[in-house]
Amino acid sequence: MSENFWSEDSRYGLIHRSKANNSTCLLVFVHGLFGNCRGTWRQMPEWVLERCGCDIDVVSFDYPSQWWQRTSVSQAADDLRTLLEIEFVGHRQVLFVTHSTGGLVVKQMLKQSFLTLKEEITQQESTIASSNSIWLRSRRVINIAVPHSGGSPFITGLLKVVYLSIYPLLWPFFRLIRFVSQGKKDWGKNDLLTVLRWKNPWLLALEKTFVEQLQLALKADMPSPVVHDIFAKSDLSVPIKEITSEREIYFRGTHGSVKVPRQSADPIVTIVSDIVRRYSADSLLALIDHLLGRIAEVNKLTGVENLIGNDTNTASIGADSERILGGTQEETRDQVVAKVHVGGERPQQIAIVGGAGVGKSTVVRMIAWRLGTDYLAQPGPRSPIPLLLPLQQVNIPTDGQDALSWDYLWNWWEDWIRNLYPDLLGFDLQLESLFRTRAVTVIFDGLDDFLVNHPSYGLSSIVAMLRSVTKRYTDNPRFSIVVAIRSGFHGLQRLATTSGDIYEVRHLTPRQAQHLFPTCKRWLLHVPNTELLELVLTPLILSHFEPDSDFETRKMTQNSIMEQTLRTIVGRSNLVGIRVHRGQVAEIEHILIALVLIAWLFFRENRGEIEVTTLAQEALEVSKRWEKALENQSQSDNVQVLLTGFHLLQDSNACVAILQRTVFVSTGMKSVRFAHRSWLEFLLSEYFARCIKFGYVEDFGVTAFNSHIYRMAGESFQGQILSEDCVQNILGVWRNSQNTYISGNLIAFLAWTQTSVDARGIQLLVDALPEYEPLSRVVLIAGFGYRVLSDMPDDLSAGDFRRALFPKLNLFANPQTSPVDDTITSSLAWCYQKAFAVRFGMSQPEIKWPTINFDDAHTHKALPMICTVKDGQLVLDARSRSLQLAFLTPVVDALSDPNLAIRALHYLYYLIVARKHGVHVFELSQELPQLLVPGCPFEKVIESFTLVPEVLQLYRLYQNIHQQLEAGKL
Repeated sequence: MSENFWSEDSRYGLIHRSKANNSTCLLVFVHGLFGNCRGTWRQMPEWVLERCGCDIDVVSFDYPSQWWQRTSVSQAADDLRTLLEIEFVGHRQVLFVTHSTGGLVVKQMLKQSFLTLKEEITQQESTIASSNSIWLRSRRVINIAVPHSGGSPFITGLLKVVYLSIYPLLWPFFRLIRFVSQGKKDWGKNDLLTVLRWKNPWLLALEKTFVEQLQLALKADMPSPVVHDIFAKSDLSVPIKEITSEREIYFRGTHGSVKVPRQSADPIVTIVSDIVRRYSADSLLALIDHLLGRIAEVNKLTGVENLIGNDTNTASIGADSERILGGTQEETRDQVVAKVHVGGERPQQIAIVGGAGVGKSTVVRMIAWRLGTDYLAQPGPRSPIPLLLPLQQVNIPTDGQDALSWDYLWNWWEDWIRNLYPDLLGFDLQLESLFRTRAVTVIFDGLDDFLVNHPSYGLSSIVAMLRSVTKRYTDNPRFSIVVAIRSGFHGLQRLATTSGDIYEVRHLTPRQAQHLFPTCKRWLLHVPNTELLELVLTPLILSHFEPDSDFETRKMTQNSIMEQTLRTIVGRSNLVGIRVHRGQVAEIEHILIALVLIAWLFFRENRGEIEVTTLAQEALEVSKRWEKALENQSQSDNVQVLLTGFHLLQDSNACVAILQRTVFVSTGMKSVRFAHRSWLEFLLSEYFARCIKFGYVEDFGVTAFNSHIYRMAGESFQGQILSEDCVQNILGVWRNSQNTYISGNLIAFLAWTQTSVDARGIQLLVDALPEYEPLSRVVLIAGFGYRVLSDMPDDLSAGDFRRALFPKLNLFANPQTSPVDDTITSSLAWCYQKAFAVRFGMSQPEIKWPTINFDDAHTHKALPMICTVKDGQLVLDARSRSLQLAFLTPVVDALSDPNLAIRALHYLYYLIVARKHGVHVFELSQELPQLLVPGCPFEKVIESFTLVPEVLQLYRLYQNIHQQLEAGKL
């Protein structure tokens, strides 16, 4: 051995320090009985590093092992653990090579480390993300001739008899030596000699406990060491047993010689160096360590303990006669992980689908976790590398559609990773090389949020990007993409390679829910309908929903369920009672208001995340505007509650506490995001509702909301009436600002809900039809017309809408009397007038249907609705892209409701016009053929709508125009 190989000779043994100075891999040698840190291993440590071509930190641990030294397995294990958890706490990949009783020392150390870790996690003193436990950092244990069940019966029996006979005679001498040397010569009883007897119950119990811990760690998806055993064929000290595992190897040699190589090419050096090479030169291990820590942190913040799976009580409940892929969270995770490990003949795309709140994000995180722990146990080119990209945090510039690209996403990801983990700044991850040559599983989380945050992009844009990516890496059959998306997205099946690559995370059945969440038994049976049942049968609700005692007497709605669930979360947060503005004590209402404002600050900028300082600054600005707007109502109790809630965010301590203890997840040192999209949408609906209730609607002019938010806001108005004064105020703000979002948001809100409106207020809205810009006019006629046509029993204003709207339909249906020159508006009004005539016995239209044309004279009038005209040029910018996608969604909605046929066909006109003039979003190239091909499901829906036969004529016209466009004849 080179004289300068060992850098230090410490009290715990010999230490070799890597010249790289940033080694995170540690190789630990542990000798056995009668051995020592230098003589036992000789040149092996140096040869291992030479053979693997790396330089890492190495420890040859030393502990008392001679027959006259006072020692035990437990004492040596404590010393080893002290060394590794203090001196080498920064080493994340720890490898052990042990001989004889050294293997027992390491096993005892790991056993104790596991017990401590388990206790810390149970008492919430630590998490897998924050713990430096040696159990979590241990990767491999290579045991050489370790007597797991004890040594040879004859040798150990004889040794025990001799030693126990001699020791009493030597004990006074040992004690004297210890006294004279003041403990420097720690002579005394060597318990290693007695513990090694064959079938010693203590040894058997240690082995049994350790194996059980490995199994528990595997079940809990906890990182844990992989154990290998090497035995000598001529070992007389350790009994030879039959090979029971692929991790057991037998070499030629004796108990002593099997551990000492004669040259650097010996098999024992090759085995150890191959394992060291895997861990020492793989920078991805550090990345995966951080990934697992991040997942553990998010799971803690979101309250996820374990995935929901089947057990003996629930396995057969709700089983479908037709087998589909997926199932419970646990089953879905296991199926996808298995598929990724198997791979295929080409890159594969896998989609995980499910309803809102079923835990899709949890499942994809745990897929990444399982693949990560698998990689730590078996690093190498054949093991899939999980790369988790949180799409909900990505912000795409709006200066061009090309900004959404594979390369942009991964440039963003690398910046995010290095900002989150500065210690990775020096690593060159070489992602492009990984994607082309290694087994890689790219996992996209938060696609739903991304599409909402970026309305100018649609699902087809994502599909196109992923298809180009799989083509780009077509030569790498071990490349996989996993995407999670909410069920109900039209065309989501295109995210998967085949239908067999779609996995559904199913809702729990009521019986499963009661088994897994026993507290729901008292209220679950009172959920009134299937739609609400799907909402509550999710971990998101079941783990937090604790309704008030009088819940049975109140009507259950999605809004009320989400509100009560959030109240429970806030009630458990220890936030209630903190001092806020002017010394006032914060109540649940104040904290809920603060959350409502945070949701608005996210939504108005299409944010996926927000920095705490930015949040506080913008909250102050919004609060001041509200105070000014409500200064005439400042004495109202409701206003005071609202403003106090807003002021909470101006107190830095209160603001941080709210972000840490409610429904947010940290995305960086000083930034957060919502833990689930459902919280954001619910809180936005509350903000929308409060804007209307307090008459402060200026914020309606910032952006359009979505149908889901409108519907939940409508539930907040149940039992209330939108007054004439309120409508007059909103229309006044719109006229003064000329901001079409203000009128458009009110119109869309009333179109998507059954909100009761004062009859005079409805008349004011309808009378303003000629003043609206074309989009708002079309949305009002289409939305109000659908509401009248649906004639729902709970819609108390349906009759007033019909009476106010019908005269206007008669006016606009005739191009000669219409106050606006808009063929689409005339056709839309005519179709609804005829539908009302058939369904409600009202008068038929006085003229024939005003036919829609696709000549340039008509289509150029429609173009400003779906693209931007700048200097005579047609421009497809972010606004026009979002408008086209906004038109496309209601068209697809008609597949589930024929009453939407009139609206859908007139919206479809604008999309075909965009296609004709070449200013269409990519989604139209994907969707129009599916909507207009003969025999498609959409055609069958239109054929079933018989109230207005002209609607089918219009659809046939569209089919003909589309065929000409596809053939290049138009």
